[in-house]
Amino acid sequence: MKTVPSDLAVESISDALEGFEVDFVVSGSIAAVESVKTLRALRRLGCEVTPYLTQGGSQFVTALALAWASAAATQTEFTGGASHLGFKDACVVAPASAGFITKLAQNNASGVCETLVTSYLGDGRPVFILPTMHGSLVQGYEVQKQLADLQKKHPSLHLIDARSDEVSIDAQKKKFPSSTAIANFVAHNLRKNNQSVMINMGGTCSYLDPVRFIGNISTGKTGSLVAEELYRQGFSTTALVARAQHLPESYSKMVRCETNQSMKEALAKVEYDHAVCMAAVVDYEFSSTQETKKKSSAESITLNLQKSERLLDFVRPKSGKKVAFKLENFQMPAEKKQLLTEYISKYQLSSIILNNASMEWSEARAYALENAAAEPLPIADNRGLAEYLREHFLC
Repeated sequence: MKTVPSDLAVESISDALEGFEVDFVVSGSIAAVESVKTLRALRRLGCEVTPYLTQGGSQFVTALALAWASAAATQTEFTGGASHLGFKDACVVAPASAGFITKLAQNNASGVCETLVTSYLGDGRPVFILPTMHGSLVQGYEVQKQLADLQKKHPSLHLIDARSDEVSIDAQKKKFPSSTAIANFVAHNLRKNNQSVMINMGGTCSYLDPVRFIGNISTGKTGSLVAEELYRQGFSTTALVARAQHLPESYSKMVRCETNQSMKEALAKVEYDHAVCMAAVVDYEFSSTQETKKKSSAESITLNLQKSERLLDFVRPKSGKKVAFKLENFQMPAEKKQLLTEYISKYQLSSIILNNASMEWSEARAYALENAAAEPLPIADNRGLAEYLREHFLC
């Protein structure tokens, strides 16, 4: 990866696009103001990006801003260096205006940007298009039909889902998604490996009545970060999310399940090659749930709890690779090894991640073990955890 001045550098959050080179086209739409963030989001995944700017796009964002965001010169016209030909790993058009899409559909390669995208499509290289425009233009330009025709003709064309405007009366308006979501989508498709992972996260609960419950606390932050990284690395991800403050921004499918029963039912409906079990599942549940709110006039009440079913027994990945997490307090290395070995055998796991509840993330907080003969592997942070899981599933 090329070295850039410190004021142009970005903080790396993943190596999902390390070694990839992408051309990035910005066309004429107010959404062009978001392109600076998207260029930097791609670079945070290790991607090298060259920006292209149409004449219409230059009315909303400058070539200088794109050059700063990408740490590369912005291309705006034909040059003697074949700047109009697509030789890199992929091309991203974000935003793609109605007019730009129409030119592609009509084979109107009148400018360097349109010619560049046509070159990528003609060579069968990946092209990612994000349509963003007012709802009236979606209908007036027959954008949906044009995009469908382009996809039928060019299987290498990927559409990035735009956000629909849920606030204004213009329900068909196509808006710019987050820059992170765009970068993750590009990485997922360039790294696609045809393997699937189920990740459960958050804390489940058991209801006493319609308004009261007992439950385990889990923010879902680590689970979300792991799910997003596995998605970026090309896995098809199904996130089963219980009660959580954090939700994964990028995934193939997400199912909300508050209780042990709803998570058990969700597990029965999905197929997956590998499993990451991160949910903080309640160990005890109410023996019954009242249909109406329990009166609060009594000075004290007796609650009947029963042992919950072990959800790990219902996690059945096709590959047999099942990774579980356990939160325990331990001080001595021998105690750590004993706990890891016991859990692998008890839950029929391919790997166990043991978190030390008494410590914050550090080199000594979490350990992974795959068999009793191996030495526990220390995991320093969430990124290290995601990288370990990726390698565990791909090996």
